Amino acid sequence: ENLWQFYNLRNFPVENLSEYRVRALAPIYTYLYSVEKQKKGDLPGALKDWDYAYSLGEDVKWLRGNLIYTLTELGIKYFYEKNYSSAEKCFNQVLKFNPNYSLAYINLGAIQEAQSENTKAKESYLKAIDIYPQAVDAYYNLAVVYWKEANWQKVVELLEKVLTINPQHQPARKYLEQAKLRLK
Repeated sequence: ENLWQFYNLRNFPVENLSEYRVRALAPIYTYLYSVEKQKKGDLPGALKDWDYAYSLGEDVKWLRGNLIYTLTELGIKYFYEKNYSSAEKCFNQVLKFNPNYSLAYINLGAIQEAQSENTKAKESYLKAIDIYPQAVDAYYNLAVVYWKEANWQKVVELLEKVLTINPQHQPARKYLEQAKLRLK
């Protein structure tokens, strides 16, 4: 039933990793085994193995994309389950693989905001904006944090920025009018 245990990584010929084709194949087992570990509830083991898989081929195109996709999907799943600790671990792992992935910072901000860590959430949203100045969700979420603080000037400024980037953003349009009324 569980054949993973019969595959041995101890004798892996790391000297052959200089050739791209070998590096592209080398992490497959570790990546898939990590997915299986996570499904069985061993997130720490999966995260450790995903680190190892990445170390085998940091330049392997399929690996980096799949790691980011898998961890983002998991992080979102854990977020909706209110398992914020696991969600945060997933997004921090994503940032190890791509420190310029603005969506990971947006998601970290949402996790921090859900835990009433508004200062950290603002920092995460600002980091996302720094990386990707068109990150509508980061501006909008940042406006929500300032709304909670009743900082109406910042709310108006941020919601106007959202509408500059995406004039069709209906929630921003709706709340901008309310924020302007409170600003007066």
